[in-house]
Amino acid sequence: MKTKTKKKLDKALHLLSSIDLDNINRHTLTETEKLIDEAQTLIEETLASANGFFPVTHICREDLAEKFDTSDISDDVMEDLASKMSDDYLTQLYWESMEIIAEDYFKIPRKQVK
Repeated sequence: MKTKTKKKLDKALHLLSSIDLDNINRHTLTETEKLIDEAQTLIEETLASANGFFPVTHICREDLAEKFDTSDISDDVMEDLASKMSDDYLTQLYWESMEIIAEDYFKIPRKQVK
């Protein structure tokens, strides 16, 4: 297993093992959710990269809470929002951004057209 992959999985396991399930209350629930979300993201990134896919981004309630009242937002709404944002990004910016960043920042050469 690659070192980077192992480190991500170790971190995810550490995050999950640090949760005190016997003492979760209203005040610690948000912190617990953040730990679980972070661990889930690490696991998803690890599985995706193992299959040749690399995540571009994700959204969490804290992102939305920067501008909106999220106190009554369900997980279903968050999933729908993430899906709509993904669709929007793929149809509007993804390919152009990938080309610019790959070429200008990483200096990846373009294929030669024959």
